[in-house]
Amino acid sequence: MSTSICNSCSLPGHQRNNHRDCLNNPNCLLSRDHNENDGREFEFVQASSTIAVPVCSSCGQEGHRRTTYRDCLAISNHIENNEDGSDFVQASSTIAVPICSSCGQEGHRRSTHRDCLNNPNRLAMRDRNKNNARDLEFIRELSEIAVPVCSSCGQEGHRRLTHSNCPNNPSNRDESETAHNVACISSNTIPQRHFLRSIDNECTHCHARLWIQEHVYSSSLIRPRFNICCQQGSVQLPELSPAPTEIIQRLHDTDPNSVHSRSNIHAYNNVLSFTSLGANIDHTVANARGGAYNFRIHGSMYHSIGSLLPNENETPAFAQIYVLDNSSAETANRHAVAPVTLNNIVLQQLQNMMHRLNPFVTSFQSMAEVSRTHGIDNVRIVIRSENTPDHRCYNAPTADEIGILIVGNDGDENAGTRDIVLRMRADGLERISEMHRFYDALHYVLLFPQGNEKWTIDARSGTHKITVMERYKYCLMIRGNGREDNYLHRFGKLFQQFIVDMYAKIEANRLGFIRHNQNRLRADLYHNVTDAMHVGDNDMTTVGKHVILPSSFIGSPWHMQQLYQDAMSIVRRFGKPDLFVMMTTNPRWPEIENALLPGQRASDRPDLTTRVFRLKLKELIDDLTKNMVLGKVIGHVHTAEFQKRGLSHAHILLILANEDKPQTGADCDEIVSAELPDAEQYPDARATVERHMIHGPYGLLNPCSPCMEDGQCTKRFPKELNDDTQMNEDGYPVYCRRNNGVYVKSVPLFNQSNTFTSHDRSSAAIIQCTGTNSEGNNENDEPVDEIQTFLDAHYVSASEGCWRLFSFSLHNEFPSHQRLAIHLENEHTVHFEEGENPEVVIGRAHETTLTAWFQYNQQHQHARQILYPDFPEQHVFVALERRWKLCECGFGSTIGRIYAVSPSEVQKYHLRLLLYHVPSATSFDDLRTINHGTPEQQLLPSFQAAARAHGFLTDQQEWSDCLDQAATYQYPHALRHLFAIILVFCHPKKPHALWSLHEFDGFVVTEPAHNDANTEEPLLIHEHRQLSARLALRPERQFEFNNDQQAIYDAVNHSVAAPQQQSKLHFVDGPGGTRKTYLFNAILENVQRTNSIALAVAASGTAALLLDGGRTAHSTFKIPLETNETSICGFTPRSDIARLIKLASIIIWDEASMISRDVIETVNHSIQDIMRSVDPALEDIPFSGNVVVFDSDFRQVLPMIPNAECPQIVAQCLNRSSIWRHTEVHYLHTNMRVQQAANTVDGTELREFAEYLLRIGNGCEPLVPGTEDRILINSHMLMPQYNTYDLINAVFGDLHPPNVNMEFLTSRAILTPKNVDVVELNNLILDQFPGEIQEFRNADQVDDPEDQIHYPTELLNSFNPSDLPPHTLKLKVGCPIMLLRNLNTAQGLCNRTRLIVRSFRQYVLEAEIATGPHTGTIVLIPRITLTPSQSHSPIQFKRTQFPIRLAFSITINKSQGQTFNSVGLYLPDPAFTHGLLYVAMSRVRIPTAIKIMLNPENSTSSDQNGFHIRNIVYNEVHI
Repeated sequence: MSTSICNSCSLPGHQRNNHRDCLNNPNCLLSRDHNENDGREFEFVQASSTIAVPVCSSCGQEGHRRTTYRDCLAISNHIENNEDGSDFVQASSTIAVPICSSCGQEGHRRSTHRDCLNNPNRLAMRDRNKNNARDLEFIRELSEIAVPVCSSCGQEGHRRLTHSNCPNNPSNRDESETAHNVACISSNTIPQRHFLRSIDNECTHCHARLWIQEHVYSSSLIRPRFNICCQQGSVQLPELSPAPTEIIQRLHDTDPNSVHSRSNIHAYNNVLSFTSLGANIDHTVANARGGAYNFRIHGSMYHSIGSLLPNENETPAFAQIYVLDNSSAETANRHAVAPVTLNNIVLQQLQNMMHRLNPFVTSFQSMAEVSRTHGIDNVRIVIRSENTPDHRCYNAPTADEIGILIVGNDGDENAGTRDIVLRMRADGLERISEMHRFYDALHYVLLFPQGNEKWTIDARSGTHKITVMERYKYCLMIRGNGREDNYLHRFGKLFQQFIVDMYAKIEANRLGFIRHNQNRLRADLYHNVTDAMHVGDNDMTTVGKHVILPSSFIGSPWHMQQLYQDAMSIVRRFGKPDLFVMMTTNPRWPEIENALLPGQRASDRPDLTTRVFRLKLKELIDDLTKNMVLGKVIGHVHTAEFQKRGLSHAHILLILANEDKPQTGADCDEIVSAELPDAEQYPDARATVERHMIHGPYGLLNPCSPCMEDGQCTKRFPKELNDDTQMNEDGYPVYCRRNNGVYVKSVPLFNQSNTFTSHDRSSAAIIQCTGTNSEGNNENDEPVDEIQTFLDAHYVSASEGCWRLFSFSLHNEFPSHQRLAIHLENEHTVHFEEGENPEVVIGRAHETTLTAWFQYNQQHQHARQILYPDFPEQHVFVALERRWKLCECGFGSTIGRIYAVSPSEVQKYHLRLLLYHVPSATSFDDLRTINHGTPEQQLLPSFQAAARAHGFLTDQQEWSDCLDQAATYQYPHALRHLFAIILVFCHPKKPHALWSLHEFDGFVVTEPAHNDANTEEPLLIHEHRQLSARLALRPERQFEFNNDQQAIYDAVNHSVAAPQQQSKLHFVDGPGGTRKTYLFNAILENVQRTNSIALAVAASGTAALLLDGGRTAHSTFKIPLETNETSICGFTPRSDIARLIKLASIIIWDEASMISRDVIETVNHSIQDIMRSVDPALEDIPFSGNVVVFDSDFRQVLPMIPNAECPQIVAQCLNRSSIWRHTEVHYLHTNMRVQQAANTVDGTELREFAEYLLRIGNGCEPLVPGTEDRILINSHMLMPQYNTYDLINAVFGDLHPPNVNMEFLTSRAILTPKNVDVVELNNLILDQFPGEIQEFRNADQVDDPEDQIHYPTELLNSFNPSDLPPHTLKLKVGCPIMLLRNLNTAQGLCNRTRLIVRSFRQYVLEAEIATGPHTGTIVLIPRITLTPSQSHSPIQFKRTQFPIRLAFSITINKSQGQTFNSVGLYLPDPAFTHGLLYVAMSRVRIPTAIKIMLNPENSTSSDQNGFHIRNIVYNEVHI
């Protein structure tokens, strides 16, 4: 290529005077004049040095040349010398160093450079930071100077605000300065709309017009470089041939004929083309009904061509029409095959143009003439695929240049596999190769009427080989002033079809390569290849298996599976997503409308809509993840998709930091609004919502709306009105939609921080949830045609075609992933070709990430504590060297994920399980070894055996091992109950065989005793009869009551004696210390001594143990776990439970305020159902006239409803039930603790504390002025400092013997509202507790075996629902624990029962009950299989683990009903629901027994003395 010469200064190297090196550059001349006026002289000395050692021209020192060198003595004097007007001499051994005429600094010339101190953008950025506006990242080029300067803070050493040293970096903010949701934009702030400016930047290589935001990231804004058009000059193609007059006229004119031709442009092209289009077109969107036209195909797309002459009785079509004798017949035939009515004038004009310009018409007519003249019937025409015309001229090809060969009967056509062979007559159609150079020109004759060739396999631009994608990207660009040069953009619907066709062509090439290389390219396990070599078999075609559709193909099932697993890996690391944001293209964006050609609509230009959407999506992602407008984002995933009508849209999932997670409805309102924006405050946002975001019309106004099915809107519009945002049980909030008098059909979600016109910021939702190995193979995979499966489910629209042609990413995530290999020893994948020598293949086998990890552990002792999947967080895998090395650019930006493995690959699956839990392995044998470094060290035969030995698996053998280990304790009674627990919770397949295998000495299961007189009485009823029988053997107790207790006792006994045909419901309200349990046991004994049946139930097992014969309500009445208004209990009218209820004289229900009214009404409906058989009149009486005594304290925590707030919680309380109006309410006022005080001083202290607690529970304690729910805390209850270790020491003191015993541990605890704080506190205290830690890992699996790939074990292990034990359970002998399930209520093993660990084995724990009537009983606890409730886990799975948690610290909810001698109240965050503070402080008898630790950041204020705390009380629920 010749050197360019400037037309202005005549110097080589540039062409225009605006080039930076041009002597006549106006900016350079202006700079010179400015320097002369200031009296400054700049001397540039260009010297060629002959010495070897460089010398600095500024300081005179040797060893460097520039002042920017770190050792230069003059580096700090440049600015001062510049201000003094001193001369600067910059010498270099090669070229002159530029100096800025504005600031005097070296390394740049203009004030617009990013490093210039006088850069206007830089100064504006500093002013913006001073005004405390949000931080914006200034995109700048990479600098060559030694000391970079930040454009945000102005400090040296870094360039961007995202740098760790930048004071303006949001990540560097002190946690104490970060309030909840501080990053959310204030509702009073109205940010400016995002705008891309004009598309006025020109590529210096191909002169394409682009937006500045499309520049290469490493280039500057002043001298941008672009990849999207020509790969920074690597692709240079000839310009399109000028459009013929006929085409220009029809594309530009506004006469009816031209308008009609543009509306039906694809039909005109179809009747004039030489080939037919084969595609399954989605006609539901390929029309203008109900939306913009969108060309969308399903499956593959191809072109076909038939014979030159039609067969007999066939109508000519496509190329056949061109060989007819006269134009009238030709026109008639085109009308006959047209799908719509065509204008005859336009058709004739375009037909004449084709005869005049298109070389294929001449060739086909010549072929027909040869056949007719010489009488040759078997004439063939061959259109060469690879023959290339002379590229020294860019004229349209002639008939001689297009590579056509006409062959007679005896001719040898010598056609290639991609050549087109056209015969005079033939049956069927010939499919044209997508790689043929005239693939486009033969069909899109209006786009390329001169028959221009397009991409060929050997297409090159200089030395650069042009890919087909690069070719079409180049063609889609806008070029020239007025945007008129590229007339392809004028073709509307045909342009859409062309884009889809071209992308389908590229995809067909890729799929064709994969399909046609199935028999040549193979991959197999390393040991299979070595076996082939060892036996001397060099025929590599017999080794290996086919590769169908690899994960490298975007959109393939394996590719999608890998992306899914990556997303699950992010969830495993950071937790469930918090925000779901959807962005959709707005066709009315001004950037799109301004770039459209006259008369065009956005649907005519998918290239524009795609490019603009991608730029705006990038800006939105930057705002969300870098500027953090909705909170600090620690992980995110976003995917670009395409609507049915073709518009691009994106789904974005954000995981926020804990301090910014939305917890309440008020938090959601800070981010999302589902109401119309205020028209005066947000006029632009209001207009956006009304124009783009109103759902409808639908319903009666439009029954044919796409959303309508069976007369109902499938989108559930209209939405219900709500005064407050409610956190729904399914994890999605029900947003606030107030009845403010503005009536609309419905309003989707609207984000108040909307700076983008339309949907790009307008859809956000709060979420509270809710691959295969590329280096390994599954030998049992059945062969499937994944290519055809992919095509059968694949849709492509014009927008997606543009997106893929422009090489835009469909998926992005943070943090990035390092996918880690998983394979058995010598079974990593080796790729090879047929015919290769196996010795060469083995020599090419390299280290995988797994074997390289083994090697790194062998060489580096410090790395042995890091698990294999966690290794990429601190290390990077060097692919070229096949080794790991320590990361040098910071930790945490990459997370590791081991490729998913099917459970059918047993050993590999369990190897993967071990790698997620076992560190320090140096070999495969290391992973199979257990008890390292001990006398019990053992190398197991398989990875499955090793996983079972670690406790990661559960099977039938575990229950046998459990009983073997339990037999060593020699507790026959405990062993019997242990076996019963295994039967109930673990479901062994062969219980008789299990029992027979473990016949313990002196241990026999006794047959239950039966009363001969009542042989037909069920055992359940007989057990209750036994309670009365045991009471008859004891002397009658004398109960002493106060006045309130006596009144209740008499009222209840009177109801027991009253007729059943009336309501007999009682409710006893009494705060802590009023001895409600004492009263109820007296009532129970009085009823049972009359040989009557009394049922005592409670909401929790621990409360039920305090009642004589008590059981949980759910077990007694078989209440379903999930209840609603229509639920019924799980017993039938003829069941034993129904007979028991009919015989019962009274039901006492403790803790009734803690359960939902739906539970109580479910029992009521079920009792009414069974009692109507006794007396139909009882069906309408609450509880069918049975005496029911409810007991509770509405000051305590109310029913636990996930994600609910005050209105929903209050609505589920007992006093909101329909039976409440039939209930007689009684009150207990006297605190018996005060009455039993040892002296007057103690009595006064107890009374004052009890009154203080009642004021808190009733919401009567004086509030801090200016607050809604905060009260002051007495200073003697507070910890002096906010230090967790001080709180632990204040509650537990010295945790070493002999101070620590069972009474000591069970009489004290630290209470906190949240489970996450409980876990942290328990771990801290366990570390201080004496003894050696023993870890127990659980076994997790999903309920559906088919989901094991979708929900890998490590993801399940990361879940920590509050109703399940942790994945890794850490215990020490002597530590307190709490049960999480009701294992055996009769023996005291209930949910919330606290125990002390006495010893442990791998599968069984020995513990001593520490609370309740069974204190001191030794019990054996096995691992059982547990399932979390749906409200606690978004995925249903099973966890096999000991059903316990540590109990040094417990939640406030679980502490209800228990009393301690010493309590620590840990409140890093304020209480968040009704009664929490009251319950926590009621756990002690005296105020000196509680120590409260508050976070000063949320419990102090500048205008108030002392510490204050939230006391949330729902006054609506008080009675």
